[in-house]
Amino acid sequence: MVILIIIGGLGFGVWYYRIPIVGLWNSLINKFAGSPALEVETTSNPNLDQPAVIPLPSSEPPSPPVVSVKECGTAGKALKLDTPSTYENDTVLLCLGASALACESARATIPDDLFPTIFEITALSGASTSCNFKLSYAGDSALTDLAGKKLAFQFVSCPLDIVKTIDNTKSATPKFNAPNTTNLSKYAANIYFYGTLGLFVENNLDLAKIQSLGCSGEYIQTVIASYNAKK
Repeated sequence: MVILIIIGGLGFGVWYYRIPIVGLWNSLINKFAGSPALEVETTSNPNLDQPAVIPLPSSEPPSPPVVSVKECGTAGKALKLDTPSTYENDTVLLCLGASALACESARATIPDDLFPTIFEITALSGASTSCNFKLSYAGDSALTDLAGKKLAFQFVSCPLDIVKTIDNTKSATPKFNAPNTTNLSKYAANIYFYGTLGLFVENNLDLAKIQSLGCSGEYIQTVIASYNAKK
C-alpha cells in the first residue's frame, strides 16, 4: 500500500512538473538554436601547436680527428752507417728518436742523394703504443729506378718494433741486434738504416717475408727489382 502511494506520488509529481520542465527545455532549445556556435576557449601551447621536428642525420661525413705531428726539422748531413759523426748528437735525430720512443707522430727531412729523404714516425690511429716508421721520397725527387720509373712519393713503412741495429763489423756477414734506445739520435739513425738497407738484407730480399712483418710501400718492390736486375 505504501509502495503504491509512493509510485502514485512520483507519477503525480512528474505530471505536475511536466509543463514547467518542458517549457524550460523548449526555451533553452530556442535560445541556442538562434545563437552562433559555441566556441570553446583553449589555452594555446606553442609546443603543441607546432608539428614535432625530428632531426635528420647529417649527410656530412664526420671530420677526421686532428693528428698533431711534431716537426723535427732538417738534418745537417746525410747519414752514413759507418760514420757515427753523421748522426750522433744530431738534434733532428734526437727529436725523431724521442718521438719513436714515446710513440708520437713526428717528421723530419734527411738530405740524401740516393735514399728516401722524408723520415716520419706515425702513431697508429686508436693505438696508444703502436707506431710505424715511414721513409719516403719527396714529390719533387728526380731520381728514377733502373727501369726509368720515378721514385717520387715511393715509401717503405714498417712497425717500429721490428727495427734492429746493423752490426757491419764484418760486412760479409752483418749481424742484426735489438736497438739501444738510450741514445736517441743513434736510435733514430738505426731506424733509418734498417728501413733503407737492413730490412732487405736480413730478409734476403724476400717480398712475402718482408710484407709478413707488417711492412708496405712501393719502395720495397723497387729495391728488390733493382737487385734482381743487377744479378
